[in-house]
Order: sequence, then C-alpha cells, then structure tokens
Amino acid sequence: MDRKFITMFVATKLLKEKVTTIGTMRSDRRDLPTELRPVFLKNSQPGTVRYAFTENTILVSNVPKKGKVVRVLARNIVT
Repeated sequence: MDRKFITMFVATKLLKEKVTTIGTMRSDRRDLPTELRPVFLKNSQPGTVRYAFTENTILVSNVPKKGKVVRVLARNIVT
C-alpha cells in the first residue's frame, strides 16, 4: 500500500478479513509508536534501523541517508 492509505486501523480491519498488509507509513500517523517518530530519529546516523513488533505486526524504521526516514508496516496472518 502507499503511505497515504496505510494505517494500523486499516491493517487491523484487513487482518480480520484475512488479508496480509504491507506498505510504507507516514510519520504523522497517530498510531505510530513514539520511538519511531521523526523527533527520535532526526539525528540518527545513516544505516540506523529500529523495529517494533507484536505477534502479527512488524514496523520497521530505517534511516537510509541523513535526513531521510522510511517506515514499513507489515501485518500478516499467523497460523
């Protein structure tokens, strides 16, 4: 999914319908964990990666170059 459409809420709804979700996530989403917000990653060195996960959700925050942060949300059905 594109970053404009993916939220934890949408991913949860799709998970209930047994649909796997993956996509980049915007930094201004309310449901983004505090530790993965731009304030905490502003001065991070390139190559910094942070993870947040639950039983069926993985959220990865990567700093590929200075001043750029990419967040990816993956929600999968656990069997």
